[in-house]
Amino acid sequence: MLNAVSNVTVTNSSFLQMGANTNLFFDTSAIYIVGDNSTVANNQFEATGSGANTAIEVHGTTKTVKGNVIKKYRTGILYATETNPNEENRDSLLTNNQMLDTIFGMSLWAVNGNISNLTIENNYIRVHAAGGGNYVPDEQASGVQFYNPSTYKWSNIVIRSNTIDFVNPGNGYMTTNQHAAGIDLALYGSGTNVDGLLIANNFIRNAYANGISWSILGPQSGVIVERNTIVNPGSLYNGNSGYSSGIALYGNRSFISCYVRNNSISDDRIPAKMYTGLLLYSPGTYDNAATQLYWQNNSIVSNAPLLSGKTMVAQGNTPIIQTTPF
Repeated sequence: MLNAVSNVTVTNSSFLQMGANTNLFFDTSAIYIVGDNSTVANNQFEATGSGANTAIEVHGTTKTVKGNVIKKYRTGILYATETNPNEENRDSLLTNNQMLDTIFGMSLWAVNGNISNLTIENNYIRVHAAGGGNYVPDEQASGVQFYNPSTYKWSNIVIRSNTIDFVNPGNGYMTTNQHAAGIDLALYGSGTNVDGLLIANNFIRNAYANGISWSILGPQSGVIVERNTIVNPGSLYNGNSGYSSGIALYGNRSFISCYVRNNSISDDRIPAKMYTGLLLYSPGTYDNAATQLYWQNNSIVSNAPLLSGKTMVAQGNTPIIQTTPF
């Protein structure tokens, strides 16, 4: 384990005026911890310039990040693997944090090893594409982002009971980026493997693109998306058709026992902007979607007829399905 310090605690501290007096981007973190058994709790972070990149960055095992308030950073919290792929990255908790006017609320990186037993719950995230840090037009601003490329295994991951709001940055801002989602579950790379991932009881409102984007290019089993409430997705999207949906699945390679169930998706705008409530872009029969991906008891309500021709879909519903090329 390189340059690691274990048993670190940072609490009740303030990091203010970060990134001030510069228009340049710096790859920096106000707190950067590598090592086991560390806690970052009840701190305040506020950025005032483009030089502020990440507030809290933690790597490795048994990390607790809780009760922090983060304002106007590019990324609020970054959880990543150790630099040594032989080290473990497990048993970490990110909870009860507030990320206000960040481009990315949380970013999850598995670039040097596997990640297991990571829980993200009860956080409040307010996404603002021009809120803090370095501004990039057409950015993939998101509440919880899985960083790409990823060539390792994710197991027993829980994203639960978070609230994710999106702010209109004004000045005619629009995006064509399908990753500008409330939760961007996009994992690209030949070695990507997911075994046990729960996305449940989250409230997502006014996502720039999809409420939840789901695209895993490796095998996946036990992925469950349930009891989420998604309101007015596609609020600032003007790209390819489909990526302004409630829950959009695209480019997934192989499903095993995966579920989309008991979610509530609505669009109360006039005219409606949501493409559809549930969307599956299927690359073909080899993805096992017909036999291993289950759609159950989701509710979709819109002020305009959806592509299915229905304004309510429930009890064994079927998503809009398109096959390649798309």
